Amino acid sequence: MLCIFLIFSFSGALYSGEIVDRIVAVVEDEIILQSEVEMLAQTYAIQLKIDPRVDPEKYDNLRRQVLEQLIDQYVLLAKAIEDSVQITDEEVDMVLDQQIKDFIEQFGSQEEMEKKFGMPIRKLKSIYREDVRKKGLVDKLRQKMIGEVKITGEELEKFYDTMKDSLPEVPDRYDISQIVKITDPGDVSKKRALEKAQMILEKIKNGADFFEIVKLYSDDEATKENGGLIGYIKKGTFDASIRSFENAAFALKPGEVSDVVETPLGFHIIKVLDKKEDVINVQHILIKITRTEDDNAKIVNFLKELKNRIESGESFESVAKENSEDLDAKRDGGKIGWIYIENIQPELEQFKQILPYLKIGEISEPFKTNIGYHIVKLENKTEKHKMTLETDRETVERIAKMTKSNEEFNKFVERARKEVYIEIKDQL
Repeated sequence: MLCIFLIFSFSGALYSGEIVDRIVAVVEDEIILQSEVEMLAQTYAIQLKIDPRVDPEKYDNLRRQVLEQLIDQYVLLAKAIEDSVQITDEEVDMVLDQQIKDFIEQFGSQEEMEKKFGMPIRKLKSIYREDVRKKGLVDKLRQKMIGEVKITGEELEKFYDTMKDSLPEVPDRYDISQIVKITDPGDVSKKRALEKAQMILEKIKNGADFFEIVKLYSDDEATKENGGLIGYIKKGTFDASIRSFENAAFALKPGEVSDVVETPLGFHIIKVLDKKEDVINVQHILIKITRTEDDNAKIVNFLKELKNRIESGESFESVAKENSEDLDAKRDGGKIGWIYIENIQPELEQFKQILPYLKIGEISEPFKTNIGYHIVKLENKTEKHKMTLETDRETVERIAKMTKSNEEFNKFVERARKEVYIEIKDQL
């Protein structure tokens, strides 16, 4: 595939052996080089644990599959261009920034990543920008086609009758509501964090390098080594609880630095690197507020009082609307809906220790996660079971649609290969 993850993952450390490069195929105006095939084949070989020296026949088959895969991708690119599929510069920038962030996390730091690739981020983006754009066009074409696929009731029944014995089991799932409180720090803790943020802002105003200041002081471990880079973000995508961050960021011009901005996460100093209509590229410094044990105890006691009020007759919905700091769920009276326990995010791992032991209608004792403190009400639950149309129609329909989408897409690729100019220059 044109996927930049595979292209990036092929570095000098992974690739051994010299290739005398040559064109092996042409698709419309695009050429496929032998080096391109070898790069991806070696990457796949590592993932599939295929050693070319031990099993050369299997590796040769893999190379031929990779060539066919690349031809398919360039055929789809030609069709995307023919259908006038569009991708904006902002969308390309967002993908590039996310991929760079992923690699920085993988290698441990920006410096280590740049060392591995032998070039700075700016050059990496420049080299791979066109590949990302092409892949984006192909992805949009596929998304468009998938969106057009519909499943009739008759098709759904037929799919279920054919596939029911091979459909996966539905794991345990829970219908829950919650009230979340983020510990309200005491005045001393908050004042200490604010003074630190103001001191840092003063250093920046006096000419200190923002990137270096981030590495020295920021408490955001996810972005610290990357100079606080969050990347391109579209307006309106911020969680409601940190809308103050969004408002402050979009009020800035490229190159400007904000005053200290408070959110439930702590105090931020924001710098805008680029701004295009309703999309900005930002970096930030976060100073977290260190909460004391007294702060934590107060919130636990507060949640216990809320639990007592609900158990004494008040509705969970009204208490959640009044008190929860999970703003998205708060609008629905704390309603989260159905969740699969195996899909719970790592920062909410404690839910896995709570939910299996609650009875329907029961409210948990307060418990702590990386988000804050919670009390949870179990509204309903279903235990692991074989998938049926009666109990899991929506899930079966989703699987049926995905299956039909793949079949229709494969047929489209077959037709497209007959309509697009393809020349195999040389066998591998």
